[in-house]
Amino acid sequence: MVYPVIRCVQEIPCDPCVGSCPKNLITMKDSILSLPEYTEGCLGCSSCVMLCPGLAITLVFNNYDPNKEKALVMMPFEFVNETVPLGCEVTTTDLEGNVVGKGKVVAVKTKESVDKRRLLLVEVPEKDKLLVAGFHIRDIYHGEPLTEDMQDEEDPIICRCERVRKSEIVREIRMGVRDMNQLKAVARPSMGGCGGKTCTDIILKIFKEEGVPMEEITLPTNRPLVAEIHLGDFVKKK
Repeated sequence: MVYPVIRCVQEIPCDPCVGSCPKNLITMKDSILSLPEYTEGCLGCSSCVMLCPGLAITLVFNNYDPNKEKALVMMPFEFVNETVPLGCEVTTTDLEGNVVGKGKVVAVKTKESVDKRRLLLVEVPEKDKLLVAGFHIRDIYHGEPLTEDMQDEEDPIICRCERVRKSEIVREIRMGVRDMNQLKAVARPSMGGCGGKTCTDIILKIFKEEGVPMEEITLPTNRPLVAEIHLGDFVKKK
């Protein structure tokens, strides 16, 4: 038996998990602002884990150990290849970062079309399978702080929703863009489901790195959340 554990806690217009499921097993009751819910019948394709921009989904494999002592948990991983802890024992954590226990990374799954995310299969005790949401990567380096090279790629993705890289933002800044609304229009950061909640502060830091004074920057316009509505909802039903 395989099933996703969805830890989405933000009521924002975001639904890649819904569209990714080939059997339509993940739904939102009222609108795109609702929290996703799962019904039985998972194929274990891992598309929802691969595509969730918030890294909020893990996949539990119950049929991993016939003795029911161990379970397999698949979770997303976005560090560079050199930091993939294949074969390592790691300290697992829950959604809040609290220590759950120990796990072992037994396999890594990749997908060519999503080349900056890997899916790690972690063997954990059966009792921990529903709690594990991540693990301490510092364990792999014996508690030493991660170097800059380990933490970031040369051209990291700044806007996860639209997959906008730092180089694309820097290019526009060097071409004279000082209005974040214009930056949004030409390079698409903040155009995704989170509405800029995760990337706005990072973009402001990039402006600072490029030597742009804050007083020259036009901050983005805060707009109300919108949700898609089916045309049928506008038709009076008899």
